[in-house]
Amino acid sequence: MYTLVRLPPPSPATIAELAERRAAAYAHAGVIADEAEFAEQQRQLITRLFSAGGDGVLLGDVAGELGEVVIAQSGDTCELVATTAEDPAHAIGGLDGLRAWARRAGATRIRVNRLAGDPITQALRAEDESIVATNMRLALDGPSRADGRVALSPFTDAEYDEWIAGAVAEYAQERANAGAEDLVAALEVARESFAQLLPAGRQTEGQQLLTARDGDVPVGMVWIADRGGQAFIYDIIVSPAHRRQGYGSSIMRASEDVARATGATHLALNVFGHNAGARALYDGLGYEITLENIVIPVVTAGRIVP
Repeated sequence: MYTLVRLPPPSPATIAELAERRAAAYAHAGVIADEAEFAEQQRQLITRLFSAGGDGVLLGDVAGELGEVVIAQSGDTCELVATTAEDPAHAIGGLDGLRAWARRAGATRIRVNRLAGDPITQALRAEDESIVATNMRLALDGPSRADGRVALSPFTDAEYDEWIAGAVAEYAQERANAGAEDLVAALEVARESFAQLLPAGRQTEGQQLLTARDGDVPVGMVWIADRGGQAFIYDIIVSPAHRRQGYGSSIMRASEDVARATGATHLALNVFGHNAGARALYDGLGYEITLENIVIPVVTAGRIVP
């Protein structure tokens, strides 16, 4: 275990290095499409963390082997934001050290984004961790897999109004159930997220809100966003009366064609850790993990998994 100490705030050059490393790892995992744009977003994020009133903390080990670690410390949570660690073995010892730091700081949990193909975040595993959410994606390099059972068409104004109120509440409840925040905080996050993603409602450019119909019968909906070469499903619903009849798979397969028509090379989505049914659907359709958002308890009897 490494003993972590607080370091002076990072220089602009260090912030740029941390941002570029994070962007490269996210691009390699397939989470993002534009590495340069994401690197700039991360540079701005880390800069804000260390500006006046920010929650950023820069840590390093006494021996100087681990490198530098940026965490965002808020309430009972320490979130690993970025690191210059190179050796996965050092990262494992660094996690134990980070647990000790977080405990002294009054935190009860550590949040980490574990990225596919990234040896550093892949090394950060613990027996007592829990998965908040998983990002997955599917390559759109094959022929259509649509089964023709459903057709997707744009929302009407009435369909949008009926959907939006329930969607915000449901997303907040999902975040609370997954342990991301308590319900009050999750509602605030949900409202802000929907306002940012849909500033012009169903007319927002790059966002497709679609009703799924089997003939003339509405059986569900899907929300597909254009992310510059990678489409993303923000929401998919099968109407309660039509569940467990295979419509989820049909809507997902039809969505592949919608995404492909926009020029997307991949279709991605996020599934909360407690949603075993949805995860089974995506696994069955061939989606692969790109990122796992995990929570590791600070006070624990579990051991670090080598």
